[in-house]
Amino acid sequence: MMKTRTLCCAAGLLLLAGCRSEQPVRPKELRCENLTDPLAIDSARPHFSWKTDAGGDFRQSGYEIRVAADSTELLGEGAGLWNSGRVASGASVLVPYEGRPLASPSLAYWKVRVWDDAGRVSAWSAIRRFGVGVLEPSGWTGDWIGLPGTECPLLRRRFEAADTERTHLLHVASLGYHEVYVNGRKVSDRVLAPAVSELGKRALSVTYDITSLLAEGRNEVVVWLGPGWYRRDTFRDASTDGPFVNVRLDEIAPEGPRTLLVSDTSWQGGESGYTPTPSAT
Repeated sequence: MMKTRTLCCAAGLLLLAGCRSEQPVRPKELRCENLTDPLAIDSARPHFSWKTDAGGDFRQSGYEIRVAADSTELLGEGAGLWNSGRVASGASVLVPYEGRPLASPSLAYWKVRVWDDAGRVSAWSAIRRFGVGVLEPSGWTGDWIGLPGTECPLLRRRFEAADTERTHLLHVASLGYHEVYVNGRKVSDRVLAPAVSELGKRALSVTYDITSLLAEGRNEVVVWLGPGWYRRDTFRDASTDGPFVNVRLDEIAPEGPRTLLVSDTSWQGGESGYTPTPSAT
């Protein structure tokens, strides 16, 4: 009996291996600007990369990329932003986007398929997404806000969200460090955001997908600021010590973003109760 069971098991393994060998090649590990599903790349001309799940003898002879503003388009034959058609090329790293101009900010979706050197086409990859960030200063339509005389303030604002099924992206640029909370929940596990920058020349921004934190109707966003490396003599547009923040919240739709909230004088501010430890000299 033991021998019979062993033989049956081996046969099953051979059958399973045979089934796997018949599975079509499928692109995987899709990247945009070498990132997985980035929310806010700093270019309107992104680059795409992928790998295939075939063995070492696979040779790519062509590819096709489709990009759309709505992921449901890609479930069929649609590609409202770019359909590359079949491109005869073995390239699969940093392939440039050549479609319709991408808005700033915006969100888009993409997929890819490839051909081997025998002319056989792969299955389509999974659909991935990427976002273009706020690229121009004019896109920051709000004000730089803070609480003068307070090193670590809390700034808060209530807002309405009517369609919580749509993606909501919160763009935050801060002079100093920030943490963001929506309806009492921290939007990210990141600390000391944004990264250190040469503040005399630029202020970095971070984009958060807050869709899962929203409730239909009234919501509240709270930004907790810390001074970080910022001082008023390091940034050309500031007249007082910070920290300061500039905020923009967009509801993303295929026809373009709808701005729900910007930083302005309607925000409320207060002390957080936190006192930063003086740095050693």
